[in-house]
Amino acid sequence: MQKLDRSGTATSIAGSLGAPVLNGTSSNQQTITLPINGQSAVPAASVPALLAPVASEPIGKPSECLLLKNMFDPATETDPEFDLDIKEDVREECSNYGRVKHIHVDK
Repeated sequence: MQKLDRSGTATSIAGSLGAPVLNGTSSNQQTITLPINGQSAVPAASVPALLAPVASEPIGKPSECLLLKNMFDPATETDPEFDLDIKEDVREECSNYGRVKHIHVDK
């Protein structure tokens, strides 16, 4: 898209945003660096920053208590033992992360 400035010269919108325009096209090109002959394209000074160790400590103390809400609507449940299904599903999923002591489903 081109616009006409006060001097009567057509410039592109890209040129008016600070990108130089050559022959009506923007010369805004990105440079891509590729490795040559197996050498790294990343400068050696920045490699240690890329290989920074990841924290292996837990973020916080694991919780001993978990409260789950809105897992069911008692008005729409037709199975009288739906709470046992929920209890079993929650126990199975939570046991992937540690020992489960107790589960209570409040109908």
